Amino acid sequence: FGSASHPHHEFDNPRGWKQWRGTLSIEGATIVDAVPMDFTNVQSHSFEQTSSTEVQFSTLTRGDESSFDLTLANIEQDASLSFELAPGREYGGGPPTYRQHQPFAARTVVMPLQGENGKDSSSELPMADYTDHIRVRRIVTDGARDVRFEHDDQSTKQGDYYYVRATLTNDAVAWSSPIWVGGYKSR
Repeated sequence: FGSASHPHHEFDNPRGWKQWRGTLSIEGATIVDAVPMDFTNVQSHSFEQTSSTEVQFSTLTRGDESSFDLTLANIEQDASLSFELAPGREYGGGPPTYRQHQPFAARTVVMPLQGENGKDSSSELPMADYTDHIRVRRIVTDGARDVRFEHDDQSTKQGDYYYVRATLTNDAVAWSSPIWVGGYKSR
């Protein structure tokens, strides 16, 4: 589950928290195991596998993603997921000045377990001024762990900030802080 939080006005605070609350049902497969990945706030996060085809959940996003890991068995070619999402209202964060916290309606989102050509499956949930999303992806457990690269900067500038940003196989993102390399022009 993901939601953007950037402010729409330069003097406003970022968007508040979006609560994702509801039931996930699966057709064409059975759930062997279900584990929440980042459900750390016991007041706003909950997670319970209620049957071999259903999970009840509540989680929050604010400019990030929240997820859970499903281990499935007996997967059929046309397996699908159905999310029954409860209505709610954005809340928290810095008090908004221009854009007030917005309500969102209940909705049902049905998605294939696997997208075209084995790719991720995703669904966008537009709001008045943001687009939230649900994404289903396969976790890669045996991918490469080391990468080497070189960069030869051809710029004529006397120095600059550099940083490394890596998108991992499972779409997690890691990046370094900017590092100044260079100096000043000689006098």
